Amino acid sequence: AQGSRHVKPLCCGPETPRTQFREETNSMPSHARRPSLHRRGSQAVLDVDGSSDPLTAEAQLDRIGSGFYLGVLVLTIGGASMAESLEMGSVAPIHSALARTFGLSHSQRSSLPLITFGGSAVGLLFSGPICDWQGRKLALQLSLLTIAIVMYVTASLPNDANTTFVLVLRFISGFAGAVQGPAGCVLAVESSPKEYRSKVMFAICLMGAIGYFIEALAVEHLMPNFGEEPTDHWRTYCYIVGGASLCTMPLMYWLQESPCFLAMNGDAEGCLLALNNIARMSGKPPVSTEAAEHMRQESHNEEETMGRRRSLAEMASTLKSAWTSWVLLLLVLLSLLDSARGFLVSGSAYLWKDLFMMTEGQFLSPGWLQVISSLAPIVGLLISVQLLFIGVHRLAFCSATVAAVAFAALSVQSIRVSAVSLLCCIVAVKSVYGPVNTCTSLIKAESFPTELRASGFAIVSVLSKISVILASTLVESLKANETADSWNVTVLRNYILSLFGATVLFAFLVLLTPSQNGEGKKLRDFVRPSLGKRSQSYGATGRSWVEPSDSDSDGFGRMTPSQTMPA
Repeated sequence: AQGSRHVKPLCCGPETPRTQFREETNSMPSHARRPSLHRRGSQAVLDVDGSSDPLTAEAQLDRIGSGFYLGVLVLTIGGASMAESLEMGSVAPIHSALARTFGLSHSQRSSLPLITFGGSAVGLLFSGPICDWQGRKLALQLSLLTIAIVMYVTASLPNDANTTFVLVLRFISGFAGAVQGPAGCVLAVESSPKEYRSKVMFAICLMGAIGYFIEALAVEHLMPNFGEEPTDHWRTYCYIVGGASLCTMPLMYWLQESPCFLAMNGDAEGCLLALNNIARMSGKPPVSTEAAEHMRQESHNEEETMGRRRSLAEMASTLKSAWTSWVLLLLVLLSLLDSARGFLVSGSAYLWKDLFMMTEGQFLSPGWLQVISSLAPIVGLLISVQLLFIGVHRLAFCSATVAAVAFAALSVQSIRVSAVSLLCCIVAVKSVYGPVNTCTSLIKAESFPTELRASGFAIVSVLSKISVILASTLVESLKANETADSWNVTVLRNYILSLFGATVLFAFLVLLTPSQNGEGKKLRDFVRPSLGKRSQSYGATGRSWVEPSDSDSDGFGRMTPSQTMPA
């Protein structure tokens, strides 16, 4: 019996509870019914039946490969992204409608984007630790439910509602929308085979872009004056956003918690159950160590048995001990990169409404110009996914170059006042939204180990929110009132040039980030490895970043300026 390598298939699906799973595993031979987790270097490996060569959760996902579950993953996380797109894509017209309906003062109106994106920053602060402590799926569920409640409450407010309460609702809306960002991105990265990781992320971003297109159509029909006239039906739009969030909730039934997260936390039963559910939905055989013959690990260091989940105090201790000079350097670089991306995307998205309104009376209405330009992110993503062979970093650099040229053209007034030339430039900028956002998310997610991946992702995103808040607040502050014609020509030109500068900075910084991050690298589970030391060098520019494959003294790596490697 001990020599047998065949394990009874587990009939695990989305409906299979842990009690049924335990009954099935208890009926197996004694050598096959005790799944366990061991720590090997910086990896957590799953031993299903006492094999001498167990596999990591990531390796098991690679063995399962593509299938129906990847579609479930894309639809669920993409649906959440679509709901967020509907809410955040309409921030400018919604704020104009709120300012008009509830009689907000100039200072209150100017503070609306500050409060909304400030709520996003606070939401990110909570999102990372919650995801790394309780899991990625729970954070995603809470985010969708909160968005639905806030949008329904906002739509139901009477015209004489307290303005402070309106501002509080905008804060909660930003908070809830931000929570799902790290949760969804990290869950997608940790639940996808390496071969399909970037494609899954681009597919999720594509659904977000479709959400922006639906938002443009809805705004055109419900708020053709972008919230500036009493005839705009902004309340109906809020009901639509809340309904989109609720429609995504049923898909959570099939979504599995991240196997990498469960393995890192020592939950062998939960990890095996999640992997078997993924395999079952993908039409593949359940997890078995038969695959170990073809997927042996590179190292065979002494292993440390794992048997219980981390407490909140242990997680806090891990976060505290992780901040080495390497991590701080990486955080600074990624924060600057994400800040430049946030300024160019949020700052320009908040501006398009005003630029379109300035062309009113020409061959197309501002609303239809918005609808047409909203197709650009979808087209840009469809094109960029075919260019993934050049690498995530080069794709991001090329996308930023296109946006920089378009911003330079928009700084010329004669181009801005023509609907045709304006539309062409805005389409060029919007077409790079998807590639820039997705490439940045991939780089951030693969830069940290599993035990603090969501926290690291969230910290970088929080720091970048400063630029997002600054960009959107500047748009409201630099105008005399909420209407588009209150822009001063010189001030508008200078603001567009600031967007050009942020785009150039992003293109420069993306070449400085570690070249393997975002390119489908092997994920680490722990900050500090158990034994041994082996590292490999790689770099995207003249400097080489040295990162551990299994272990390193600080758990992340170090930078050695003396070594170089071509991109």
